[in-house]
Amino acid sequence: MPTPAARPTCEIDPGIDGEVAITAAIEGCRDGSTVLFPQGRRYTQANRILVKDRRDLVIDGNGSTFTTTFVGKTNTINGNWLILRGYDITLKNMHSVGTFDYTGERSLGRISPDPDFSEANPNYGLYGVDTVHLIDVTAYGPWGDGVTTGPDEYVDGSTPDYTRNVFIKRMHVEKTARMCWGPTSGTNIWIEDSSCKDAWYGGLDAEIDNPNQPLVGLHVLRNTFDGFNTLGVFVPVAAANVMTGDIEIRDNVFLTANDKQCSAPIHVGGYAESNPALFHNVVVEGNTLLHYGPGIVLDHVIGGSAKGNTLTRLHVDGFTPVGLCGPGADEAIRVTNSSNVTVDGNVIR
Repeated sequence: MPTPAARPTCEIDPGIDGEVAITAAIEGCRDGSTVLFPQGRRYTQANRILVKDRRDLVIDGNGSTFTTTFVGKTNTINGNWLILRGYDITLKNMHSVGTFDYTGERSLGRISPDPDFSEANPNYGLYGVDTVHLIDVTAYGPWGDGVTTGPDEYVDGSTPDYTRNVFIKRMHVEKTARMCWGPTSGTNIWIEDSSCKDAWYGGLDAEIDNPNQPLVGLHVLRNTFDGFNTLGVFVPVAAANVMTGDIEIRDNVFLTANDKQCSAPIHVGGYAESNPALFHNVVVEGNTLLHYGPGIVLDHVIGGSAKGNTLTRLHVDGFTPVGLCGPGADEAIRVTNSSNVTVDGNVIR
C-alpha cells in the first residue's frame, strides 16, 4: 500500500507582524498545507486576521500569541481571527488576546454603556465555514465572545451559509465581555474538555437571531465553568421555521453559581410566552452545579432527559428560594410546557 504523501509545511516569516502581513502570508500558503508560525512569537494586530474561502488548511500557532490593540465599538466583525466560509480549517496551539480589561464585580450593566463594547469582536469568529477545528487554543479579553459562530451574511452580506461541523477541544477562555462561547446558529457544534473563566455575561449562549436559523446538534461536554454573571449554559429560543434540537449538555462542572442569583446555570427555553417554538431532544445529564434559584430549567422541550445531575443549592441569609427569586425557584429542576422528558437519578442537595 503506498505511503501517503507528507503534508507540506508553509513556514511564516519570523520578521512579519500585523494583521495585513499575517493575512497575506497565510494567503500565500496553498490549500492542503500546514501554516507554521515561529515558536512562541508575539504578534500585534489592529484588526482581524482573515482566513477566507480556504480548504484543508492547518494553522499551527506553535505557541504564539496574537494580541489586538483594537478598541472601539463597531458593527464590523473585528476580533483577532475571522474564518469566513471555506472547508476543513484547523487553528491550534495559539493564544488570542483582546483589550477587555475590566476588574471588580462582574456586571453587564457596567459594560453595556461603554463605547468600546461590541459583540462583534470575538477572539475567534467562525462564519459560514464548514468543518473547523479549534484545538489547544486560548482566548483572553475579548469585547465580544471567545468564540462566535454565525452565517457569513453577517460579514459580507452574502446569501446565508451557516457554520457547521465545529469541533472545539481543550480550549481555555477567560475574561470575556460577553460569552466564552456564542454559537448563535449552526449545526453539529462540539465544545469539549474546555474551560470558561470570568465571563462578564455568561458561559455559553446559543441564541439564534431569527426564526429561520438552524441550531441542531449542539454538544457541550465535560467543560468547566468558573465565574460567570448571568448565563451558565443558555439556549433561549427555538426557531419557528426550521429544526432546533439534538442538544446535549453533559458532564460539565460549574465551580460557581451565577452571579445573578436567580438565573439557572443550565437553561433551555428562555422566553416561553413570546416564543413557543419547540426544542427537540434535549439531554442534560451528569452535570455538577451550584445554584440559588432553579438549577436546571427546561421549557418547550419535546423529548429528552435531565438525569444523573448533582445540584447543590446555595443559600442567602434571610431568604428562601421563593423569597429570593419568586414562584418556582424552590424547584431544583423545573420542566414546563414539555413532554416526554425523563427526570431521574439526580442528586439534589
